Amino acid sequence: MLNCYCELPQLENPFTASEILCDQDLKMIFENDTSNLNAGKIAWNHTTDDYFTGREKQDKFVGVGYITDKELQYKLRDFVNDVFPPYFIHNMWPTPIGTKLFPCTILVFSESSQWHCEGVQYPFQNHSDIKKGRFSTVCNFPLIGDGGSSKILFGEASKKLQTELKNLTDNFVRNNNVFINSGIYRNQKTREIAEDMSIMTGPSNDYICKPDIWDKEIEVIASKERFDNPFLLNLARWHKVEFKSNTPRVTLRLMAEREVPFEYWENLIDTNSFLQ
Repeated sequence: MLNCYCELPQLENPFTASEILCDQDLKMIFENDTSNLNAGKIAWNHTTDDYFTGREKQDKFVGVGYITDKELQYKLRDFVNDVFPPYFIHNMWPTPIGTKLFPCTILVFSESSQWHCEGVQYPFQNHSDIKKGRFSTVCNFPLIGDGGSSKILFGEASKKLQTELKNLTDNFVRNNNVFINSGIYRNQKTREIAEDMSIMTGPSNDYICKPDIWDKEIEVIASKERFDNPFLLNLARWHKVEFKSNTPRVTLRLMAEREVPFEYWENLIDTNSFLQ
């Protein structure tokens, strides 16, 4: 669909929420209880502060989880091998302690997002310090949330926004003496944030922090309504999630091979040769 997303209604979830989330995970998601981020089968990266950069912080948990349970990882591996095309997922993720993770994340947030992009969208982003933390395609599976109240908008940025992002990206690459030590992004550089805190970039994504400044610089080109079934999402597009429900949204995401463009998988779907 316009190089933005592809619906996969015939695809079933590999897991239910109850199979992978423990009681403490649910307390974290619904009550913002972050007293134990490694209680069950998932290791959580608490990104709430990052999510609310440039605006008032809310009493809500925002984070990304990585499945650490070996049995679940093996089930995911078998699921992908049985259902998806060859090389949709091929390389495992190394960790700082020498173990490997299956390329899957659990995303949690509790309100509509701002415009953001997790892929390599522009030529100036084709730099090792930028692109190594970015992905082009993700397969999303709903776990928790009201899919009927949800939609995703896709957009094209103006020249003004692209120029601002290029300047931030160039600054990020030059400022090579600041590092973080967190999760799978260990030893990658921290974000570069505009002086007015309106936009930021880094090795994971580009993010609009103040929509009153930059939303007018993005033209909506497509809209995906509802989230009732799995779908492919092009992460190398500006996109934003909007939903009206107060229920947190939890999504299981299979992260496809980063070097394969979304258009490749979209073509397989269009020719009925994607799912095995």
